[in-house]
Amino acid sequence: DEARSVSQFSGTPGIVSVKDFFYENDTAYIVMEYIEGVSLKEYLKQKGGKLPEEEALAILRPVLEALEQVHGAGIVHRDISPDNIMLTFGEGDGSSGESGGSGIAPETVHGNIAAVRLIDFGAARMTAKNDQKSLTIILKHGYAPEEQYRSHGEQGPWTDVYALCAVLYRMLTGTVPEPAMDRLFSDDLKRPEELGAVVSPAVSDAVMKGLAVKKDDRIRTVRELEDALYAGKRLKNNRSEKRGRIRAAALAAACLVGIAIAGAGILFTAERLKSPDAAKRAAGQNEASNPTESGESFKEGRADQSAAAQAGDDFGGEAGEDGADVSLTLEENAHNPGEQIVWPRAETMIAGGENHLLSLRDDGTVLAAGNNSFGQCDVGEWKDVAAVYASNTFSAGLRTDGTVLVAGSDTLAQAVSSWQGVTMLALGNSHILGLTQDGRVLSAGTNTDGCCETGDWEDIQSVWAGNYVSFGITSGGKVKTAGQLSSNLTDEEGARERIGTWSGIRQIVDYMGYLYGLTDEGAVLCAGRAVEQNEESIRSWNNICRLQAGDGFVAGLQADGTLVALAGSINDQTEETAGWKDVAAISSTMYNLIGLKRDGSIVVTEPCKGGSSTLEEILSLTDAVQAVWLDDSLIVLRANGKVRNTGFVKYYENELADLSGWNDIVQLAANSDTAAGLCADGHVVYSKRAGVSIPNELVEEFGREGAADLAWERKELTPDLISGWRNVQAISLSADHAAALLLDKTAAAAGFPERQDLVDYHTGLTANGSCQVEGWAELKQVLALNGETVGLKEDGTLTTTREMPEEWAGYTDIESIWGNATFRTAAAIRSDGSVVYLYRGSDAYGQNNVNGWTDMVQLSVGRKHTVGLRADGTVAAVGDNFAGQCEVEEWSGIVSVAAGDSGTVGITDQGNVLLAGTLPNDFFVAESWPAVTVPDGR
Repeated sequence: DEARSVSQFSGTPGIVSVKDFFYENDTAYIVMEYIEGVSLKEYLKQKGGKLPEEEALAILRPVLEALEQVHGAGIVHRDISPDNIMLTFGEGDGSSGESGGSGIAPETVHGNIAAVRLIDFGAARMTAKNDQKSLTIILKHGYAPEEQYRSHGEQGPWTDVYALCAVLYRMLTGTVPEPAMDRLFSDDLKRPEELGAVVSPAVSDAVMKGLAVKKDDRIRTVRELEDALYAGKRLKNNRSEKRGRIRAAALAAACLVGIAIAGAGILFTAERLKSPDAAKRAAGQNEASNPTESGESFKEGRADQSAAAQAGDDFGGEAGEDGADVSLTLEENAHNPGEQIVWPRAETMIAGGENHLLSLRDDGTVLAAGNNSFGQCDVGEWKDVAAVYASNTFSAGLRTDGTVLVAGSDTLAQAVSSWQGVTMLALGNSHILGLTQDGRVLSAGTNTDGCCETGDWEDIQSVWAGNYVSFGITSGGKVKTAGQLSSNLTDEEGARERIGTWSGIRQIVDYMGYLYGLTDEGAVLCAGRAVEQNEESIRSWNNICRLQAGDGFVAGLQADGTLVALAGSINDQTEETAGWKDVAAISSTMYNLIGLKRDGSIVVTEPCKGGSSTLEEILSLTDAVQAVWLDDSLIVLRANGKVRNTGFVKYYENELADLSGWNDIVQLAANSDTAAGLCADGHVVYSKRAGVSIPNELVEEFGREGAADLAWERKELTPDLISGWRNVQAISLSADHAAALLLDKTAAAAGFPERQDLVDYHTGLTANGSCQVEGWAELKQVLALNGETVGLKEDGTLTTTREMPEEWAGYTDIESIWGNATFRTAAAIRSDGSVVYLYRGSDAYGQNNVNGWTDMVQLSVGRKHTVGLRADGTVAAVGDNFAGQCEVEEWSGIVSVAAGDSGTVGITDQGNVLLAGTLPNDFFVAESWPAVTVPDGR
């Protein structure tokens, strides 16, 4: 729609003309007018960086007049900048060094500038659509207003007004305005005259008004801007008499350019085009002359211009010999669905990963809940999806046309972007399988133990995967395997032999060495650890149509919609699922069983909730003073020195379930899975889990046995070493050590590692020396990060156990330091209340966009978002807002903040606890999602 609307302005002065288009190879090709000239960006370089007011206004006016017509059609350009404004030149020795040869009188625009044209409508959007869908974030820092940094920011003519004024500011001052997000909380943008520009007060006022950060404070329309800039100004020439004389040079043969703005994910896509060959004929092309097929390079007028030669009639003629209309749209995830080969099925409408959950909606979109540490829940822009799948750290969506989407792994997303004709997926720990229509198995990802070596498999009817193993079931119900079954198996060869005897298999489940096969008759077979643990009990199961396993349990869905659930070791789901009826499909996270009922609602078990309190009880407190987050829970310190905690814990064997025995606590500290409390007498109490998580990174670094030993050592060593600490005034925890600020302003640090040859598994950095703080003095704060201790001295300078970063040497005014130990990110508040990142956080979500923050007194650094507390008790937050954790702008009277993975806590001056977002691993939000339509059958 946008492209069709833009095409109506072909021939309009000030806008590049769209001549034609065609669709080929899943790409829409736009035939555009070729413009011989230079960009405004290049022209400014030639002119020394800036222009006089008269020339700048003359250049801008044709663009304003053109945009007034474009906006009148409901279209916003959204990408205006000096490199998208082209200048052509008349006769003379123009400073461009080029002659356009157009025969235009030198005074046409200004001097020898014959014409000014706005190009590149690749980011344009119809404003009427803004209220209904999220817009792609298209950014040119300095030229993009704040609403373009938000996918749901309200965009309109005022969006282009900001960019136009930024362009004028650049022409007048030689300087690009500061990015809008940096000005959001502290606007120190200098007026043009403050930067030495000779500019009239009216123009300066108009520029600053147009650059207002908030859209409501900004000039709203191009007409208003034009009135403000040109009031009382007389043009030197009558451009209306000369418009017909302006021409742009054209190439002899059309160059057809597929317009794709890769960084923004924007692509022109044709929704209805029945005959690509006819479209090529309409564009005056044939097979031989198509440059995409001949291998010839595109001839471009300049390097940064996506343009093509004038060719054929003006846009708007018939698209082909069938006369079909062609509709062009600009979509945020540009995808033109092909023929449908995949349809929703109940069993692939829900999917659980280790700590996240996906649900397919009726409209082909996807909802997600749970942990988003790797971006596995970033599925909000997915469309045309027919099936969802989840792994430990990434998610996959199978579109209706057999193409594949991935969230949580850029590497895998790129690897599967070319897959086509896929009808089923299977996800391992770090690999993905795709079953094609012809029975072939595609694979991508880390080929651990050969798990991706499926290229010779044939006649495959379904695919399944464990962490590092792939399974293919043939049409005869036999099982093929690739990779290692499980590191937890003592007799892997015996497990393989047993699986080799199976036949009539329809589903394979492998969870940590517990192997199950579901037969066509509804019986369940066991292999691996499941033989010893569960085979006797499972033997009686019958009429099973779906299996699901998690940590310590296996469940079977019966054809009548009821469940049988078995406690394999520690996780008994039987009682909680006893009342489940009319269930159409099941899935699970690591510890939660999830059911999709036939009425389209979702049910979730709750076996993992722990702590001394419920969330409701914590939110009703009136004496809270501090909060800290672990990966799976929230801990709150009360004014009486007691502690409350709640959460959906990931590990069953733990000692963190109830901290009500802690007393006389004055400060809390936490890392991803452990908490410490500083007591009023200066000693430290420490929670230690009995269960130990062994990260895959440790396995890869030290082998399976070494990784297990190392994980246990980490959990057991630190508490023993710090139990004797006294005279402590503040504590900080990382995954490998604890650090303390002592009353005499020195530091103490203890914990893993004592060994000097180990590498921190999160950062890959050598961890030795992280506890070497001897000699530190005159400190006001210490911060423990994985593999490092950072100290803040009373004079505002920093010290560290690692090599000092060069930029830190310039910091002499630091007031406080804050960090996330697990991801080794850290930020500091300076004496003026501003914020600087010492170790940057997640760029993908804008976590580091704190440059404009002022008057800050406390920070909290989450995995992907940053929270700042101002002196006036209000709160700012930037970064990942997947669960609403950044929605804190209405808070007031706050005295302490804490950022978790999916939530932000604020403690008020009345001792109340406010929560934005959710608790970690809170899958129960899914029970409130709107019901979906469950297809007949399973």
